Amino acid sequence: MLLVNKKNLTILAGDIKESPSVDFIFNKNIIEFFDTFSNKILSNQKAKNYPDLISLGFWIRKKNLELIKKKYLDEKLRIGVGLTFHITPSNVALNFAYSFILSVLCGNSNIVRVSNVKFDQRTIFFEILKKIMNKKKFLSIKKNNIFISYNYEEDDSVTKQLCNICDCRVIWGSDKTTQKIKRYDTKPNCKDLIFSDKYSVSILNLESKIFKVKSKIFDYAQKFYVDSLMFDQNACTSPHLIFWYGKNKTKNYELFWKNLNLIIQKGKLFNPDKKNTIDRYSKLCEFAATRNEILTVKREESIFRTVLKKIPKDIHNFRVGYGYYFEYFLKDINEIDKHLSSKIQTLTYAGFDSGDMKKLMLKLKPNGIDRIVPFGRASEFNEIWDGYDLPRYFSKIIDIK
Repeated sequence: MLLVNKKNLTILAGDIKESPSVDFIFNKNIIEFFDTFSNKILSNQKAKNYPDLISLGFWIRKKNLELIKKKYLDEKLRIGVGLTFHITPSNVALNFAYSFILSVLCGNSNIVRVSNVKFDQRTIFFEILKKIMNKKKFLSIKKNNIFISYNYEEDDSVTKQLCNICDCRVIWGSDKTTQKIKRYDTKPNCKDLIFSDKYSVSILNLESKIFKVKSKIFDYAQKFYVDSLMFDQNACTSPHLIFWYGKNKTKNYELFWKNLNLIIQKGKLFNPDKKNTIDRYSKLCEFAATRNEILTVKREESIFRTVLKKIPKDIHNFRVGYGYYFEYFLKDINEIDKHLSSKIQTLTYAGFDSGDMKKLMLKLKPNGIDRIVPFGRASEFNEIWDGYDLPRYFSKIIDIK
């Protein structure tokens, strides 16, 4: 594979020869490849135990990919930018897959660095992928894409080599990781697509109809459960801070949390162990003892909550995970503007509609925030992510006059 010593890494799937090729965006064979992949995932019995893998299977259906394709069909000739190196995170099992999918759809060859963290759904993913790549009509995809893992924390020589030969880098990770990799040498015209560490929040309208109906409160607690705990609250999309807007109707406000606590206990997405509980309790005590922004702390069986009287400037560092939430009551909806820094990725909302959110953003013109989605859709991936229109970023235009 290119110039890299294979002894330093594990090949998980695919292979890249000396001269990887590029293609025009949304090649018919690529879409057929992913549709075949989708069918295999959705019919796999083991895959059905993993909601994130099933979601991926639905997302790569031909019907969905054709809908995305229509948005980018015009008179312009769009072609891939070249060899793309994906440096993907370790905290979300299938993040690497979405990064790869959109890049290969845009005509690129890809080297995908996958972390060494073990996930069962990742194992299933590669079992299926390798079988499909070996089909005769998809061999060209196998020869132009490779998934690798290696101990990059102890030895970054492979990362440096790959940075030096690629045409585009997609860097997912902490601010520290991002800064480190940005210092590695690249080609003069190499493009960088950065997905650094982000923080997500939610806003709920206590004056809305949903907080007047018990069944609705339960439904939204269920959606919040999926948003925040699909990845044990470790994803950038997972909300940690909840803004409450409107009069504090204690009965229904507390019912939301009681419902969430019950859903966690009965659900399958998240089962806190003793270590999680100890870690959360330690953090609760630490915040209560050291931060004067704390108003009160609350604890249920499966949830830890800290109510804030003031939003700290470093709120993006207030993350514990595993069912630990911070809360703040807004007196004025416009007050939220002060807290939407460039570190904020996703705002999920309940008790508002998309029109309300659009009006609010037009008024506030926030410096931060990349996505605004209703409850239940925080982890839904699409072609626009963190403010980037990915198919346009992963491709270039051949201008013909």
